[in-house]
Amino acid sequence: MDYLKRYPQIFISLICIACYLPFANIGFLSDDFTFLQHYQSEGWGMISSNFYDAFFIPVTHIIQLILLDVFNQNAFLIHITQIILHFYIAVLIYRIALENLNFKPYSAILSSIFFILIPYQSEAIFWFSSIGYQCCLMLTLVAIRSYFKNQILSYCLFFILSIHSKEIGYTTPIFIYAFSYFAKEKKKNLYLLYSFLIVILSLISRYLVLGELVGGYGEITHLNFQLTSILKVIGGYFIKFFSFSRYATSSGLLITQCLLIISILTPIILHLIKNRKFNKMGLWLFIFCICILPVINLEITSINMIQSDRYGYFASVPIVLFFGSAVSFLKNKIKIIVTAISISMFFFMTILNNQKWIGASLLAENYLSELSKVLSHEKKVFLINVPDNFKGVYVLRNGVRDYLSMKNIETEIYIWKFQTFKQLNGGIQFRDKTLKEYNTDTYFEKYSSNLSDFISNCDLILYYNNFTFNKIDKLSFTIN
Repeated sequence: MDYLKRYPQIFISLICIACYLPFANIGFLSDDFTFLQHYQSEGWGMISSNFYDAFFIPVTHIIQLILLDVFNQNAFLIHITQIILHFYIAVLIYRIALENLNFKPYSAILSSIFFILIPYQSEAIFWFSSIGYQCCLMLTLVAIRSYFKNQILSYCLFFILSIHSKEIGYTTPIFIYAFSYFAKEKKKNLYLLYSFLIVILSLISRYLVLGELVGGYGEITHLNFQLTSILKVIGGYFIKFFSFSRYATSSGLLITQCLLIISILTPIILHLIKNRKFNKMGLWLFIFCICILPVINLEITSINMIQSDRYGYFASVPIVLFFGSAVSFLKNKIKIIVTAISISMFFFMTILNNQKWIGASLLAENYLSELSKVLSHEKKVFLINVPDNFKGVYVLRNGVRDYLSMKNIETEIYIWKFQTFKQLNGGIQFRDKTLKEYNTDTYFEKYSSNLSDFISNCDLILYYNNFTFNKIDKLSFTIN
């Protein structure tokens, strides 16, 4: 216990290394190839085209360009950097909890460890396209630290950088005033004024670049604030963070997980109720909702599968602070037992996640490598199936054409089926002129009016199964 208090960063770093470093050899996936293709063709010239992004997040993309330049597009070294970012964010959480929120050392360290291990972080760490969530959270926490240190210029700088890393950075002033309440610190109105001016100037620059204020997926998606949808998503995130139901392989295990969470949270909830601190409970709920508000209309498939976990990266901060604070209300022996069980459980769950990312990486690498070998001088190729995801982890939902372009393979590709691979050896089998799924489910099928014409005029029809591509004679293939 004393060792933890004296050398918290060392202990936090060891857990981070043990949990993530063995998986740092994960390659590029899906949207990564789109960015890489533009990078190879234009380099820093992408700036003039807003990096071909519907969002306005130049800081994130500049960081991506720097990493690609410095590490020569080495995915392993880039993921090492993302692991370091994750560790540094955990240290910032520890510092804010200990020095600004008046947490006890044990609770502050535990909050940081929970952030490292909570089993929803892998997507933000191992997907290059998700690095913006890490950059934004890191810059937001540094801005919060600057606020508490009364460093107004530093606060303004990091607030501006966070906004232009990910739009969720706009919520930074709200976090600051909420944390100020918890820390019982006098509010500094000058910071509010500067924050307001920064937001106005940032929105103006955003409009000048995008031609609209919203951008991204459009107003219909981002501004669809229907009460039922909002409550549904908030409820979904509560289920996700307070049951970990995705990892329950049986009803008995789910009950055990829920009982563990209840045993952790019950003492602190009873304490707050007994002392009538309903305002603190309400404020914590408010902070949690603000963390998910910018992504509230985006998919929340991550209740049951790993896909879109990155949307909860910010929301994990109030969750781990709540868990860390809750443990301090347990009796000493129970506290140690609960801590050991919680850390072990989160570590095991995260390792399971990381193994899925390894599988997705192997699948993407094999698919693209084998496809490159098959293609030679064909002008038109009909691909029956492409791995969309592996057990929820993005594989090649996007990127096939971009990868071929990077390899100077000028073949027109038509993709018909995007599939969820349940096993690495999955795909499609073709027997007796009939297509059959093998260890896969079709995630999405693309149809067009000229599909039959494309097939009749294509040079090659391919389907992927068990790590290899197979050819189909055009005369033997029809689409029902």
